[in-house]
Amino acid sequence: MLRINSRPWSQVFVDGTLVGTTPKLNLRVSAGTHSIRLVNPDLALSKTIELSAAAGQTISRVETLAEAARSRALMLAEQYDFNQALVHLQLSLQHAPADWQFRNQV
Repeated sequence: MLRINSRPWSQVFVDGTLVGTTPKLNLRVSAGTHSIRLVNPDLALSKTIELSAAAGQTISRVETLAEAARSRALMLAEQYDFNQALVHLQLSLQHAPADWQFRNQV
């Protein structure tokens, strides 16, 4: 079972299949390793994580897409596209969790 949320909201893809938007609670996943892709098309942010689930296990995750925005900003800065780099840095600050200590809780 998977419980996943993101900041900001995102579409949730499990092993390439769209299963809905966050928050997604009590999503049945088979035992094994799964690729979870979180996509916010409005802000052009995405993040992919790998999760391993044991039979009968419930996994709870909260992910922030702000990390993806920071990574994109750094890449753009390296390409001397400073205006777009600033846009992505601002996005990362707007969507960073207020308290990083609790970001892995659902």
